Amino acid sequence: MSDTYAKIPQPFQNIGCQDLLKEAISNCGWVRKQHFASKLKLFRWPKVYMILSRGCIYYFRNEYCKTASGKFSLFGFNTVARATEVSDGEAMYAFKINHTHPEEFKSYLFACSSEKEMKEWMKCIKEELKIANDSGKRDGDYYYTDGFMHKQTPEAQGSSADSGFGPSADGDTTSISYKDIEESIYDDPTSFQPPSDYGLYAKKADEASDDEDIPNEPPPVPPRLANAEPNPKTKRKKKRKKKKEKMDELDQLPDISKVAVSRTDMAAKLQADAISAEMKNMFGKEKQKSTESEPSSTTSRNKKQPSVETQEVEDADEEEEEEDEGDKYWQSIHFEGEKEKASEIIRDIGENGVFLVRNGDDGGKVLVVFADNMPKKYKVNCKDNEYFIATAGPHAETLEEMLFEYFTTDLPNTTVKLTTPFQLHPSQQ
Repeated sequence: MSDTYAKIPQPFQNIGCQDLLKEAISNCGWVRKQHFASKLKLFRWPKVYMILSRGCIYYFRNEYCKTASGKFSLFGFNTVARATEVSDGEAMYAFKINHTHPEEFKSYLFACSSEKEMKEWMKCIKEELKIANDSGKRDGDYYYTDGFMHKQTPEAQGSSADSGFGPSADGDTTSISYKDIEESIYDDPTSFQPPSDYGLYAKKADEASDDEDIPNEPPPVPPRLANAEPNPKTKRKKKRKKKKEKMDELDQLPDISKVAVSRTDMAAKLQADAISAEMKNMFGKEKQKSTESEPSSTTSRNKKQPSVETQEVEDADEEEEEEDEGDKYWQSIHFEGEKEKASEIIRDIGENGVFLVRNGDDGGKVLVVFADNMPKKYKVNCKDNEYFIATAGPHAETLEEMLFEYFTTDLPNTTVKLTTPFQLHPSQQ
């Protein structure tokens, strides 16, 4: 490596989130990262826990992960700026860390929950950009201006004040202008010449993603339960299936007019006629509606009938497949094992909304879901043949129907909703 870049900050190759938090950090917290999700170039914004430390950025799936999902040095990056190319509909308060050679090396986009949070991240990253690219002090004189570190020398503090990036006496940083934050590190970006081994810790611009364990696909949508209120299409299918069963019963009735009977069997024939008339009175209207539009020709009718029956069978098969899919989905929520292991699984997955249902000590059920950066446990109550977690929350006749409501309703005491059964999460496949 060239002596010019003898002190390039490089990320730790193997370090967990908790261990990294014990190092010198300038900022940390939850953000959303633009993540390449498919060959169609559709992006999504998974939530990650990001740490800014010693001129490098790390991001983890949660605070307890043993390895980072991604990491990179800020060496060679030129600006941090608001990402005007990202619409509010896609992600609000987005910012971009731009490389000096964006055509060759990858730039990164992140999004925050508020403008204040975005600006604070941008300010901290700008300071680290200056340090990583030798515009500030390093090693023993490594300095920060956000209050997280306390190794500032008087000279470093003076430099910080002069740059306009240090906090004011009351800790206010909102007065810092975007113009100052977004100013380039390199007046001429082409003056940055990557060393020969730069590709070892910088991603190429055409690389789909450097996210090592962030799921590539969104979680599956839970199917509507068979005993829950079906959608109109399902209602029509069930109606057609029921109608077909009635029609089959009617078609199986004997045509008594063609049965030769003796005089002594007349009583039996009259009784059979009465039964036939009653059945036709019950189902005849539907039979009539189905045949009114058919030609009087027996041949024509016979040609049409198989196609109708085939369609009805296909509808019934499709409905059975939907029910099988729903059964498999809801079977995947259950965990059989120790409660400590259940919490460990959810903690290791570490993605908001991932959940399982385990057995409780009292013989009931307990919902375990990752929310607010930890596994949260909810006792499932059953009273008067209704399942519920909170008295003021959704109630349902089955456990599955009650859980289904929490896919669109916040769980008690959090803003998190259910998303994915633990067995269906990519990390468990």
